[in-house]
Amino acid sequence: MEPTSEKRVITVVAAVVRRGDQYLIARRAPEQKLAGLWEFPGGKAHATESPQSALRRELREELDVPARVGRRLGTVEQDEGSRMLRITFYAVDMPDQPLLLRDHDATAWATPAELLTYDLAPADRTFIESLAAGPAP
Repeated sequence: MEPTSEKRVITVVAAVVRRGDQYLIARRAPEQKLAGLWEFPGGKAHATESPQSALRRELREELDVPARVGRRLGTVEQDEGSRMLRITFYAVDMPDQPLLLRDHDATAWATPAELLTYDLAPADRTFIESLAAGPAP
């Protein structure tokens, strides 16, 4: 009998903030994992919190902004060898205020087609390709 190895699943939540036909993305700072890649802001959810609570916490920690988390827009799974990254994307409303960048060194607003020209984190690229292909969420 062959041994089975269950991959550890890492639950990540991401904020899809929309203003008109543009979406907010942020570039990972040089000292961060995936440095230089663009992503929807967010992060790992703790086992003790709901995805919505995790996303509100992450946005407060990363951007110093309050947020209202809306509906789930989709989930992307990314196999990283020994672990599976499961990123769930949520529609998020947040105030139009300056962002304090703690894990990122830049932000940008772009349409789905424009987003595809950025050097995106792999799971975010997969999600953005679905945005660009279909009606806006």
